[in-house]
Amino acid sequence: MNLPPFHYKKHLGQNFLIDARIQRRIVSLARISGEETVVEIGPGNGAITRHLLAAAGRLVVVEIDPRLIPVLEARFGGDPHIEILHENALRFDFTAHLSEASGKAKVVANLPYSIVTPLLFHLLKHRRVFSEFLLMLPEELADRILAPPGNRAYGILSVLLRNVSEVSKLSTIPPAAFRPRPRIASAIVHFDLLDRPRVGRGDEAKFQRVVRAAFCQRRKTLRNALSAGIPTLSPREAERACEAAGISPQRRAETLTIEEFGRLTDTLPI
Repeated sequence: MNLPPFHYKKHLGQNFLIDARIQRRIVSLARISGEETVVEIGPGNGAITRHLLAAAGRLVVVEIDPRLIPVLEARFGGDPHIEILHENALRFDFTAHLSEASGKAKVVANLPYSIVTPLLFHLLKHRRVFSEFLLMLPEELADRILAPPGNRAYGILSVLLRNVSEVSKLSTIPPAAFRPRPRIASAIVHFDLLDRPRVGRGDEAKFQRVVRAAFCQRRKTLRNALSAGIPTLSPREAERACEAAGISPQRRAETLTIEEFGRLTDTLPI
């Protein structure tokens, strides 16, 4: 199908994957069965969509750009297995929309890089309706997610995503595979979602609050960062909670393992 000239919008993070070999590789890595529901966020002109539609039992595509909806409708609208939604993925209620699906869905997407971090947090909030994510991400972000404790890149995303999933970086993709070319390399990253979080199972909201507070001023010690990030917590209370968890209050957030964050969550009086 010949597509009309298209003006890419930078604020929407539009970098379309034009390498057909990589398009097929992404779908192959997703290991989609003919009965599964797949969600694609930011399908663009449908380059990956066509391969997903051939593999999935049901395909839900979520696109914010109104100019692309007619393009997608023209290419795929006649297929009963696809649902084309003009929605903002950052506000979309995936849980409500997929609640009646048989089995959990997979997310397979070349995520818009302009909103990738808040979108990952949004997907985390709705993760119970998903079994896994296979995502194209900026390589720098992928490396941050996979960074070990003690590494300067280790942070909130590293802890929260790896607390609920097994994460693996499957491939690096060069800028030449996209149009327009991004200034950075990309990576295909797989998130195999766990049935239960590794830690913080009793109160996930509290666990997330503790992690965010600990990293809010990452150069400070835990004693000072926690009391700064949680207004109701005094420095002395933060110190006692660290000691009760077997963690020095003089350490910094970037040195804590996920398990240590779990212990700290249990001892903090918030």
